[in-house]
Amino acid sequence: MTGLDSYASWRDVPSHLLSATLLGELEFPRKPDPAARAALVHTRDWSDHDTTVTLFDARRCPPTGASAGQLAAAAARATRSRVCADCAAWCQRLLPVDLDGRPLCPACRSVLLLRRAQAQAADDRAAAAAQLHTALHWPDVAVLQVDVTTPERTPGLRKIRTGINAKDDLADGAAAAR
Repeated sequence: MTGLDSYASWRDVPSHLLSATLLGELEFPRKPDPAARAALVHTRDWSDHDTTVTLFDARRCPPTGASAGQLAAAAARATRSRVCADCAAWCQRLLPVDLDGRPLCPACRSVLLLRRAQAQAADDRAAAAAQLHTALHWPDVAVLQVDVTTPERTPGLRKIRTGINAKDDLADGAAAAR
């Protein structure tokens, strides 16, 4: 197993590299071919132990010998969907239902996660503004804003010039509350 690429987590793995189990779950299943071994991913298993999974290049693995009827019967028995609930895209891989209990394609899943992060940031921003508003009305409050700039590298790019430039603005609570 030496000479194979190695990945620290599943998020680093390119989409064409699949485990033997994932190859079997494709719409048109493929057999893991030892010659198509391409990489390893270091992850944790169901019991939270460190494990290493062999990945195969799906483009180089041969299809299984399943007939069209067998594939249709397997698709009818499937409990997970290949159709995205948001955009109706038909995906070759089974779609996860970990967000809102709906099958989402990778693009729609990313959009949903980004929207959730944006909503959380908006909530955090509103809470920070309310906390700042309260703090500015305390008696004897002073606000200090410091803008720190890091010096540029020397032309030789070997050393950073020493010293840090800082610009500060100081306002008392009465001025800051205006």
